[in-house]
Amino acid sequence: MTDYTIIYSRRKTIAICVRGGKVEVRAPMKTPKREIEKFITLKETWIKKRLAESVKIAEKRGAFILNYGDAALYRGKRCLITARSGDRVGFDDDLQQFYMPPNLHPERIKAAVIQIYKMLAKRRIAGRLSHFTPLMKVRVTGFHITNADRRWGQPLSLFVGHK
Repeated sequence: MTDYTIIYSRRKTIAICVRGGKVEVRAPMKTPKREIEKFITLKETWIKKRLAESVKIAEKRGAFILNYGDAALYRGKRCLITARSGDRVGFDDDLQQFYMPPNLHPERIKAAVIQIYKMLAKRRIAGRLSHFTPLMKVRVTGFHITNADRRWGQPLSLFVGHK
């Protein structure tokens, strides 16, 4: 049988989540262990398939690197990653290029591109919020940009107050 962790919560059904090579079973409070084990046995093939996919995804993610001269997508366009003297990272809107200091390790380039994506997203969202909040008659006091490692499909964290 597959190793798994049980998380009891106030839910109505049993669910299985495979993430990072680990199996999590979420179950309603007071669900008997034998019922959970029966459910896992029933889903064993599905679990094994997802575990194999999880390992492949982790390997791909670890092997993914970026280097100078590579392109990264930004708003549907391929934008070149270039070296620029100085110690700043950023995005040149006119040239449609990511820029960063020369001689960075590929892992650091990847981290810099992620940092730039977050900065660009924050700028764009702030602009959209300033447009829509007066129309909606609300006041946004802040928002967060996260990596969304686990919470796919969750709404953006906004702090909203009514006018």
